[in-house]
Amino acid sequence: MNQIFSSATSSVLLNGTFGKTFHCLRGVRQGDPLSPLLFVLAADFLQTLINKGKDLGLLNLPIPLETNKDFPIIQYADDTLIVLEGNTRQLLFLKSVMNTFSEATGLRVNLKKIYDAAN
Repeated sequence: MNQIFSSATSSVLLNGTFGKTFHCLRGVRQGDPLSPLLFVLAADFLQTLINKGKDLGLLNLPIPLETNKDFPIIQYADDTLIVLEGNTRQLLFLKSVMNTFSEATGLRVNLKKIYDAAN
């Protein structure tokens, strides 16, 4: 993975002439075919963390589900929605899970979206 992230190069085309080449040192470029795969890997890791919390009794399903064993996580593009009971203990556990997820993947929670949605 490190090789994939650090091997990309780019240059600027100005008046039909390529400028100096520079190395992209963070992430993959926009439109890179690896992007969806990396997102799925990260999403699967988040699902595993949340399911582990459910299995340990640290998270309760907001609505009982009979057909699926996974805790429901809704994802669309780069947005993720996790619905919980209104419970301080579960919220603190989710915050801990999200911090672990963030440290492991480099993805960050956009708290501004949370505050904007609440107001």
